Amino acid sequence: MKEYEKIIGLRTIYLTVVRRFKYFLFIFLPILISSFVVTNFIMTKTYQSSATMSKTSIFSSPHYQSLQLSLKDKELHLSVVESLNNNQIKHFDNSPITAEEISSGIHFGDLGYNAISVSFYFQSTDKTIVQPVLEELSKQSVEILKQQPDFTTLFISSSASAPYKNSKENRYFLIGAGIGFVAAFAVSFVIEVASDNVYDRRDLKTYGIDAFDLHV
Repeated sequence: MKEYEKIIGLRTIYLTVVRRFKYFLFIFLPILISSFVVTNFIMTKTYQSSATMSKTSIFSSPHYQSLQLSLKDKELHLSVVESLNNNQIKHFDNSPITAEEISSGIHFGDLGYNAISVSFYFQSTDKTIVQPVLEELSKQSVEILKQQPDFTTLFISSSASAPYKNSKENRYFLIGAGIGFVAAFAVSFVIEVASDNVYDRRDLKTYGIDAFDLHV
């Protein structure tokens, strides 16, 4: 038999999926299931609530920075904590909310071009506190900011939303699924290319043998 070289093309890719499907599933499914278990049962889940502040004039860059600094102000956080404690709002284990966790849980969305509103959110591993914290934080920050000339028309255009799961867990699951797919296909592809099995006429031609019909 003369020397041959297997041609790698769309047909090889197709045959990889069809012929090596069991190898594909044997690798892909365990990685997919592992990603699901890790992201849903092992990773610490983070929940968040979002809100939006608006005003009649456009938020300039200095305004946006001023708003961020105001929402990150330690005195504001202490005031929010005091108000939450007075309303008996605590963690699910009955531990008090701290100013430090409020500070670390505040995040901002991107300031759009010619924006008259700014979105921000608060996130925590405790689902029960994210909405009450953001509601109180929004209310008090607006009251403080409206005392400044640049924010006299500031108002809460969208109040704190109901808690929802941070999309980070879903992103990690998709990454794991993607890695599993690539790994499974790569192994299946190598097995298919390295295989010397003959399945049809085209495989015979690949080996340099002319196929013929036998009539009785």
